[in-house]
Amino acid sequence: MYRIFSIPIPNTGEEEAEMNRFLSSHRIVSVKTQWVTNGEVPYEVFTVEYSGARDVDMHQFSAKTDVNGDRGRVDYRKQLTQEQFVRYCKMRDERKKIADEESVKAFVVFTNEQLAAIARIEKPTVADLKKIEGIGESRMEKYGARILTCFCEEAPQNEQTEDMEQQA
Repeated sequence: MYRIFSIPIPNTGEEEAEMNRFLSSHRIVSVKTQWVTNGEVPYEVFTVEYSGARDVDMHQFSAKTDVNGDRGRVDYRKQLTQEQFVRYCKMRDERKKIADEESVKAFVVFTNEQLAAIARIEKPTVADLKKIEGIGESRMEKYGARILTCFCEEAPQNEQTEDMEQQA
């Protein structure tokens, strides 16, 4: 199934908020973005491929609701252990690099919720990532290897620290 979102530039944020609500409540297969112009108004058009199933479980990590029903941002420093949060930050930085290189929004690469789920796994594998809601073959092919390199970088740094401590 496909859904198309057209977001004018500049925008009020309402169109983007609507798209984000949709993305957080559906299993996303892929997102393609394209710039178009309608007269003098530029638009960023997102073609979202999604499965028919809605992702109800994703809301446990995607937002907190206060007593008034308002949704706020998740503070992953509180949701993750210190070690997990360090991994989350490394992956978030890598995600930004990928998004900048491909001229797409960061959530197109991986959502914050997906990065948090990956960070909770001590040594994730390709098979582990595929089990996470919303990460399919397309995302794995495009971005999986680069995100997994964030975990490979931990070992040399830890070994260097141990070597430095032994020399002292």
